[in-house]
Amino acid sequence: MTHIVDWSAFTLPIMHTEQAPSRAAFQIRVGRVMANMVELLPIVGLISTESIIPCKPQRPYTLAWQCPLVGWVINADPRRKEALIVFNGQACQQVRKMGADAMNQLMAAVSASGTRLDLATDIDTMIDIKLIQDAGWTKRITTTSYIQSGTGDTLYIGSRKSEAFARVYRYKSPHPRAGKLRVEHELKKGRAKAVAAIACRYGVDTAQRSVANSFDYQHVVITDAFSGATRRIQTEEHSKTAAKTEMWLLTQCAPAFIRLVAEGVISDPELWVKKYMLGGHVKR
Repeated sequence: MTHIVDWSAFTLPIMHTEQAPSRAAFQIRVGRVMANMVELLPIVGLISTESIIPCKPQRPYTLAWQCPLVGWVINADPRRKEALIVFNGQACQQVRKMGADAMNQLMAAVSASGTRLDLATDIDTMIDIKLIQDAGWTKRITTTSYIQSGTGDTLYIGSRKSEAFARVYRYKSPHPRAGKLRVEHELKKGRAKAVAAIACRYGVDTAQRSVANSFDYQHVVITDAFSGATRRIQTEEHSKTAAKTEMWLLTQCAPAFIRLVAEGVISDPELWVKKYMLGGHVKR
Protein backbone atom coordinates (compact mmCIF):
# COMPACT_ATOMS: atom_id res chain seq x y z
CA MET A 1 0.00 0.00 0.00
CA THR A 2 1.49 3.33 -1.07
CA HIS A 3 0.56 6.59 0.63
CA ILE A 4 1.62 9.77 -1.15
CA VAL A 5 1.67 13.55 -0.78
CA ASP A 6 -0.58 14.85 -3.56
CA TRP A 7 -0.71 18.58 -2.78
CA SER A 8 1.04 20.94 -0.40
CA ALA A 9 1.18 24.66 0.22
CA PHE A 10 3.04 26.94 2.63
CA THR A 11 3.78 30.64 3.01
CA LEU A 12 6.98 32.63 3.05
CA PRO A 13 7.41 36.29 4.01
CA ILE A 14 7.80 38.83 1.22
CA MET A 15 9.03 42.42 1.46
CA HIS A 16 6.07 44.74 1.98
CA THR A 17 5.80 48.54 1.79
CA GLU A 18 2.84 50.86 2.14
CA GLN A 19 3.51 52.23 -1.33
CA ALA A 20 2.88 49.62 -4.04
CA PRO A 21 6.07 48.80 -6.00
CA SER A 22 6.37 48.77 -9.77
CA ARG A 23 5.86 45.41 -11.45
CA ALA A 24 9.60 45.09 -12.09
CA ALA A 25 10.43 45.92 -8.47
CA PHE A 26 7.82 43.46 -7.23
CA GLN A 27 9.27 40.70 -9.41
CA ILE A 28 12.60 41.28 -7.67
CA ARG A 29 10.85 40.72 -4.33
CA VAL A 30 9.32 37.51 -5.68
CA GLY A 31 12.80 36.44 -6.77
CA ARG A 32 13.97 36.84 -3.18
CA VAL A 33 11.08 34.64 -2.04
CA MET A 34 12.15 32.02 -4.55
CA ALA A 35 15.72 32.20 -3.23
CA ASN A 36 14.34 31.71 0.29
CA MET A 37 12.35 28.68 -0.90
CA VAL A 38 15.45 27.14 -2.49
CA GLU A 39 17.25 27.54 0.85
CA LEU A 40 14.46 25.54 2.48
CA LEU A 41 14.33 22.95 -0.31
CA PRO A 42 17.87 22.78 -1.74
CA ILE A 43 17.27 19.53 -3.65
CA VAL A 44 14.32 21.07 -5.46
CA GLY A 45 16.44 24.13 -6.20
CA LEU A 46 19.03 22.00 -7.98
CA ILE A 47 16.66 21.40 -10.89
CA SER A 48 14.78 24.71 -10.68
CA THR A 49 17.44 26.82 -12.37
CA GLU A 50 15.31 27.94 -15.32
CA SER A 51 13.41 31.22 -15.26
CA ILE A 52 9.97 31.20 -13.72
CA ILE A 53 7.08 32.27 -15.94
CA PRO A 54 3.79 34.06 -15.17
CA CYS A 55 0.71 31.90 -14.60
CA LYS A 56 -2.83 32.15 -13.20
CA PRO A 57 -2.80 33.11 -9.49
CA GLN A 58 -4.75 31.51 -6.68
CA ARG A 59 -7.23 33.78 -4.92
CA PRO A 60 -6.89 36.15 -3.12
CA TYR A 61 -3.46 36.65 -4.72
CA THR A 62 -3.33 38.65 -7.94
CA LEU A 63 0.02 37.57 -9.41
CA ALA A 64 1.71 34.20 -9.80
CA TRP A 65 4.82 32.63 -11.30
CA GLN A 66 5.49 28.98 -12.04
CA CYS A 67 8.55 26.80 -12.46
CA PRO A 68 7.59 24.65 -15.50
CA LEU A 69 10.21 21.98 -14.83
CA VAL A 70 9.03 21.09 -11.31
CA GLY A 71 5.59 22.67 -11.28
CA TRP A 72 5.60 24.72 -8.08
CA VAL A 73 3.87 28.11 -8.11
CA ILE A 74 4.59 31.31 -6.17
CA ASN A 75 1.43 33.36 -5.54
CA ALA A 76 1.96 36.95 -4.43
CA ASP A 77 0.24 40.30 -4.10
CA PRO A 78 1.74 43.77 -3.39
CA ARG A 79 -0.83 44.24 -0.59
CA ARG A 80 0.10 41.06 1.27
CA LYS A 81 3.05 40.36 3.56
CA GLU A 82 3.42 36.71 2.59
CA ALA A 83 3.70 34.71 -0.61
CA LEU A 84 1.93 31.38 -1.04
CA ILE A 85 4.03 28.52 -2.43
CA VAL A 86 1.97 25.70 -3.96
CA PHE A 87 3.14 22.24 -4.98
CA ASN A 88 0.24 20.71 -6.93
CA GLY A 89 -0.10 17.03 -7.83
CA GLN A 90 2.39 17.29 -10.68
CA ALA A 91 4.95 19.09 -8.53
CA CYS A 92 4.55 16.62 -5.64
CA GLN A 93 5.13 13.77 -8.09
CA GLN A 94 8.36 15.44 -9.20
CA VAL A 95 9.45 15.77 -5.58
CA ARG A 96 8.72 12.07 -4.96
CA LYS A 97 10.96 11.19 -7.92
CA MET A 98 13.78 13.17 -6.30
CA GLY A 99 13.69 10.89 -3.27
CA ALA A 100 13.05 10.89 0.45
CA ASP A 101 15.35 13.85 1.21
CA ALA A 102 13.43 16.14 -1.14
CA MET A 103 10.07 15.05 0.33
CA ASN A 104 11.35 15.58 3.88
CA GLN A 105 12.43 19.09 2.95
CA LEU A 106 8.98 19.83 1.53
CA MET A 107 7.25 18.44 4.62
CA ALA A 108 9.53 20.50 6.86
CA ALA A 109 8.44 23.64 5.02
CA VAL A 110 4.77 22.71 5.41
CA SER A 111 5.21 21.90 9.10
CA ALA A 112 6.64 25.40 9.64
CA SER A 113 4.11 27.54 7.74
CA GLY A 114 1.77 25.19 5.90
CA THR A 115 -1.69 26.16 4.72
CA ARG A 116 -2.66 22.89 3.02
CA LEU A 117 -1.52 19.27 2.77
CA ASP A 118 -3.24 16.51 0.77
CA LEU A 119 -2.38 12.85 1.36
CA ALA A 120 -3.67 10.14 -1.00
CA THR A 121 -3.87 6.34 -0.96
CA ASP A 122 -4.89 4.00 -3.81
CA ILE A 123 -6.51 0.75 -2.71
CA ASP A 124 -6.80 -2.25 -5.06
CA THR A 125 -10.50 -3.03 -4.71
CA MET A 126 -13.68 -2.89 -6.76
CA ILE A 127 -15.92 -2.36 -3.73
CA ASP A 128 -18.92 -0.07 -4.20
CA ILE A 129 -18.25 3.29 -2.55
CA LYS A 130 -21.76 3.26 -1.10
CA LEU A 131 -20.70 0.37 1.15
CA ILE A 132 -17.99 2.62 2.59
CA GLN A 133 -20.67 5.21 3.28
CA ASP A 134 -23.02 2.65 4.86
CA ALA A 135 -20.28 1.41 7.22
CA GLY A 136 -19.61 4.97 8.38
CA TRP A 137 -16.83 6.77 10.25
CA THR A 138 -16.42 8.88 13.38
CA LYS A 139 -19.67 10.38 14.64
CA ARG A 140 -17.94 13.73 15.05
CA ILE A 141 -18.22 14.22 11.27
CA THR A 142 -21.82 14.71 10.19
CA THR A 143 -21.39 16.50 6.84
CA THR A 144 -21.32 14.13 3.88
CA SER A 145 -22.33 13.93 0.23
CA TYR A 146 -22.18 11.39 -2.57
CA ILE A 147 -21.86 12.48 -6.19
CA GLN A 148 -22.02 10.38 -9.35
CA SER A 149 -20.79 11.75 -12.66
CA GLY A 150 -19.72 10.59 -16.07
CA THR A 151 -16.11 10.27 -14.97
CA GLY A 152 -16.61 8.52 -11.64
CA ASP A 153 -18.20 8.39 -8.16
CA THR A 154 -17.07 10.47 -5.18
CA LEU A 155 -17.92 10.37 -1.48
CA TYR A 156 -17.16 13.59 0.40
CA ILE A 157 -16.65 13.27 4.16
CA GLY A 158 -16.65 16.39 6.30
CA SER A 159 -16.88 20.08 5.51
CA ARG A 160 -14.60 21.79 2.99
CA LYS A 161 -14.32 24.64 5.50
CA SER A 162 -12.89 22.41 8.23
CA GLU A 163 -9.21 21.64 8.78
CA ALA A 164 -9.71 17.96 7.87
CA PHE A 165 -11.76 16.81 4.90
CA ALA A 166 -11.82 13.51 2.98
CA ARG A 167 -12.64 12.33 -0.52
CA VAL A 168 -13.19 8.68 -1.41
CA TYR A 169 -13.58 8.18 -5.14
CA ARG A 170 -13.14 5.92 -8.14
CA TYR A 171 -12.75 6.81 -11.80
CA LYS A 172 -14.79 4.93 -14.36
CA SER A 173 -13.22 2.98 -17.22
CA PRO A 174 -11.20 3.56 -19.31
CA HIS A 175 -9.30 5.64 -16.72
CA PRO A 176 -6.07 3.82 -15.71
CA ARG A 177 -7.07 3.98 -12.02
CA ALA A 178 -10.57 2.57 -12.56
CA GLY A 179 -9.63 -0.56 -10.62
CA LYS A 180 -8.50 1.39 -7.56
CA LEU A 181 -10.33 3.20 -4.79
CA ARG A 182 -8.59 6.45 -3.88
CA VAL A 183 -8.83 7.92 -0.39
CA GLU A 184 -7.65 11.52 -0.11
CA HIS A 185 -7.35 13.57 3.07
CA GLU A 186 -7.23 17.34 2.62
CA LEU A 187 -5.74 19.12 5.63
CA LYS A 188 -5.53 22.84 6.25
CA LYS A 189 -3.84 25.31 8.60
CA GLY A 190 -2.87 23.85 11.97
CA ARG A 191 -3.86 20.33 10.99
CA ALA A 192 -1.69 20.51 7.85
CA LYS A 193 1.30 21.67 9.92
CA ALA A 194 0.83 18.96 12.54
CA VAL A 195 0.50 16.12 10.01
CA ALA A 196 3.47 17.41 7.99
CA ALA A 197 5.52 17.31 11.20
CA ILE A 198 4.55 13.64 11.60
CA ALA A 199 5.58 13.00 7.99
CA CYS A 200 8.97 14.64 8.65
CA ARG A 201 9.74 12.51 11.66
CA TYR A 202 7.97 9.22 10.96
CA GLY A 203 7.32 9.22 7.19
CA VAL A 204 4.37 9.89 4.89
CA ASP A 205 2.91 6.40 5.48
CA THR A 206 2.60 6.98 9.22
CA ALA A 207 1.22 10.48 8.63
CA GLN A 208 -1.54 9.19 6.34
CA ARG A 209 -2.43 6.33 8.69
CA SER A 210 -2.63 8.82 11.56
CA VAL A 211 -5.10 10.98 9.64
CA ALA A 212 -7.19 7.97 8.64
CA ASN A 213 -7.22 6.87 12.28
CA SER A 214 -8.72 10.23 13.28
CA PHE A 215 -11.60 9.61 10.83
CA ASP A 216 -12.24 6.18 12.41
CA TYR A 217 -13.45 4.50 9.21
CA GLN A 218 -15.57 1.42 9.89
CA HIS A 219 -15.35 -0.56 6.64
CA VAL A 220 -12.76 -3.34 6.67
CA VAL A 221 -11.35 -2.39 3.25
CA ILE A 222 -10.42 1.04 4.60
CA THR A 223 -9.23 -0.14 8.01
CA ASP A 224 -7.01 -2.78 6.42
CA ALA A 225 -5.51 -0.22 4.03
CA PHE A 226 -4.56 2.04 6.93
CA SER A 227 -3.46 -0.60 9.45
CA GLY A 228 -0.10 -0.01 11.07
CA ALA A 229 1.67 2.48 13.31
CA THR A 230 0.04 5.87 13.89
CA ARG A 231 0.89 9.01 15.82
CA ARG A 232 -1.28 11.47 17.67
CA ILE A 233 -1.96 14.61 15.64
CA GLN A 234 -0.86 17.40 17.97
CA THR A 235 -2.10 20.77 16.69
CA GLU A 236 -1.31 24.12 18.30
CA GLU A 237 -4.95 24.42 19.35
CA HIS A 238 -4.76 21.03 21.07
CA SER A 239 -1.56 22.06 22.83
CA LYS A 240 -3.19 25.25 24.13
CA THR A 241 -6.20 23.27 25.37
CA ALA A 242 -3.92 20.76 27.10
CA ALA A 243 -2.01 23.59 28.77
CA LYS A 244 -5.27 25.09 30.08
CA THR A 245 -6.35 21.70 31.42
CA GLU A 246 -3.04 21.27 33.23
CA MET A 247 -3.34 24.73 34.77
CA TRP A 248 -6.88 23.88 35.94
CA LEU A 249 -5.59 20.69 37.58
CA LEU A 250 -2.81 22.60 39.35
CA THR A 251 -4.92 25.52 40.55
CA GLN A 252 -8.26 23.84 41.28
CA CYS A 253 -7.86 20.08 41.75
CA ALA A 254 -4.42 19.81 43.36
CA PRO A 255 -5.23 22.02 46.41
CA ALA A 256 -8.46 20.08 47.06
CA PHE A 257 -6.62 16.77 46.75
CA ILE A 258 -3.90 17.87 49.16
CA ARG A 259 -6.53 19.03 51.67
CA LEU A 260 -8.37 15.68 51.53
CA VAL A 261 -5.09 13.83 52.11
CA ALA A 262 -4.23 16.11 55.05
CA GLU A 263 -7.68 15.56 56.60
CA GLY A 264 -7.34 11.79 56.25
CA VAL A 265 -10.25 11.44 53.83
CA ILE A 266 -7.84 9.90 51.33
CA SER A 267 -5.66 7.53 53.35
CA ASP A 268 -3.56 6.17 50.46
CA PRO A 269 -2.96 8.98 47.90
CA GLU A 270 -0.98 6.81 45.46
CA LEU A 271 -3.62 4.06 45.41
CA TRP A 272 -6.42 6.64 45.07
CA VAL A 273 -4.75 8.31 42.06
CA LYS A 274 -4.06 4.95 40.47
CA LYS A 275 -7.66 3.80 40.92
CA TYR A 276 -9.63 6.95 40.11
CA MET A 277 -7.31 9.08 37.97
CA LEU A 278 -5.21 6.57 36.02
CA GLY A 279 -7.76 3.81 35.58
CA GLY A 280 -5.40 1.27 37.08
CA HIS A 281 -2.53 2.18 34.74
CA VAL A 282 0.74 3.51 36.08
CA LYS A 283 4.04 4.26 34.38
CA ARG A 284 6.70 1.70 35.20
